[in-house]
Amino acid sequence: MLSRRFRSITFLLLFITGKAFSQNREEIDSLERVLSSATHDSTRMSALFMLGHAWLHSVPTKTLAYGEQVKALAEKSGNKRGTAMAYNLIGIYYTSLDNYPKAMENLVKALQIYEEQNDKRRLTTVCTDLGNVLFYQGNVKGSRPYYQRALNYSEEINFREGKAKAYHNLAGCFYMEKKLDSCLLFLSRHILICKDIGKTDEVKSALANLGALYASMGRNEEALSCMDSALAFSMRQHDSRNICRSMFDKAGLLTNMGREAESMVLYKAAIDSTFKLNDKDTREHIYRDLANVYADRKNFEDAYGYLLKSYRLRDSLHNKDVNKQVAEMNARYETEKKDKQILMKDAEAKQTATQRNGFIAGFALLALLSVYILRSYRQKKRANALLEQQKEIIEEKNKDITASINYASRIQGAMLPEKTGLENLFPSSFIFFRPRDIVSGDFYWFSEKEEHLLIAAADCTGHGVPGALMSMIGSSFLNQIVNEKTITSPSEVLNELNLQVMKSLKQSSAEGQNRDGMDISFVEIAKNKRRARFAGANRPVYVVRGAELLEVKGDKLPIGGYYSGTRNFTQKEIELQEGDSLYMFSDGYADQFGGEKGKKLMTKHFKNLLLSIQNFSMKEQGKILQEKLDEWRASYEQVDDILVIGIKV
Repeated sequence: MLSRRFRSITFLLLFITGKAFSQNREEIDSLERVLSSATHDSTRMSALFMLGHAWLHSVPTKTLAYGEQVKALAEKSGNKRGTAMAYNLIGIYYTSLDNYPKAMENLVKALQIYEEQNDKRRLTTVCTDLGNVLFYQGNVKGSRPYYQRALNYSEEINFREGKAKAYHNLAGCFYMEKKLDSCLLFLSRHILICKDIGKTDEVKSALANLGALYASMGRNEEALSCMDSALAFSMRQHDSRNICRSMFDKAGLLTNMGREAESMVLYKAAIDSTFKLNDKDTREHIYRDLANVYADRKNFEDAYGYLLKSYRLRDSLHNKDVNKQVAEMNARYETEKKDKQILMKDAEAKQTATQRNGFIAGFALLALLSVYILRSYRQKKRANALLEQQKEIIEEKNKDITASINYASRIQGAMLPEKTGLENLFPSSFIFFRPRDIVSGDFYWFSEKEEHLLIAAADCTGHGVPGALMSMIGSSFLNQIVNEKTITSPSEVLNELNLQVMKSLKQSSAEGQNRDGMDISFVEIAKNKRRARFAGANRPVYVVRGAELLEVKGDKLPIGGYYSGTRNFTQKEIELQEGDSLYMFSDGYADQFGGEKGKKLMTKHFKNLLLSIQNFSMKEQGKILQEKLDEWRASYEQVDDILVIGIKV
């Protein structure tokens, strides 16, 4: 599975040129010498204009200052071309600040003057800058005509660097519009010109982009060739950062081609590079990709380990005390459990063999009865001593296993969102969360994206360590889908979550596949709290309004597990009123055994309980639900993980 970084971020951010200029110290020194010795205003304006460009990336305030100086000189001498240069420079300064209205205002003024003077060289630059402003705002269709104009002007005056830049930017537009063949054509033209004019850095980046493009088109061998070329360029230039990036991208492609063994070697080499570069962001992405590779290979222990490393690195700026040994927790648990079973069987077998031998020997050799009885006694004594020793070993191992799982519980708790975070979104709310074992297969999740408040309550297959593994996978995918891909529609979130789970667990056919997955309810609430959208996988959401409880049912479909039909989750709109209460939950509460007859509490009783506590605050409701459950359960064991979320609108 290709990483998200490989599919989009690496590719697109390198397409649009013009927003960042490298600061070349020698170039700046040279321009300042020209400026100090210049006697003509036109020469001074040109030097100031180029200095403004040179400082844009590192000290943008200097760009504005140089722009104002150019403007003052131009107005003093009545030089319209200089005035246009000033507007152009001020426009790109505001672009760097994402102040797009001011950027457009100044760039359009520059465009008008350049058009009056038919200055095609400057028109190439300002059209590129205008296209960038529109592209950065997501208006790809609006940016493309400006990039095309820049290309036309460059061709008219045979300005090869301008043509290379225009081909590059137009390729980016075509990619965003999903016109991949056109994107390929223009990117190839860009590479040819850059090679011809000796722009080695641009060739290196473009080859990496071309590899990503071929990969997205399914042309893997061509993608691999381009990535190898990009890697070779970087190695010849001793460019450590791009060597790391190229190894990362190539590893993602090899994974997609089913060559996981080769990809893992590259991933691990890239990890070493990130330590030398102190590039924690790339290392976190590699850990996440490796977790997916190991999950695809059904090596869930290592998958879990790399997933934890990813979370641990992501949280390292906030929590430096996370222990690095947790990655081995699940492997130790499974191995030591098997060791315990083997030790018990060995001890029982030895004891049985001793007793049987003594019994047979007694009947076969009556004359030697006393000798054999004594021998049997001694052997039994040794066996008992061995059993006692093995018992101590088993008890010690059980302590280690319990300690490991307790530590895993702390890690799972640290990875779950802070409950106070829900209180920040909904001051009147509660989360009742009680795992059956030390770690839980239930998990809760919430996030805020622009005008959307998003909450989920999930119940994964199993409980204990297997359930906790699934909960980590589910929580990670929700973060990717909502926080990175910015998908907020509940039905689309569940559709994408289902695809990710099925792909990571290889649930593509009915034969030989596991059925692991999860049930989940997912609600998106508008910030004005007057409308909600809901989608559910085998889970509903309850809305309590006064003395009425409205049940909004989800689809009778799970997340994950092989399913022969088409699986598309439906979305339901909920009109909210002030004072409405929303409840999301797993099935653990209603399925708990208890009462006088030892039966399940049942959904009907759970609904009646919710209706009966509406006069209490949300915090008090959470406490009452815990007390009522404990009263119902009494001496019965908890049968499942329990999760209930309550929100007052």
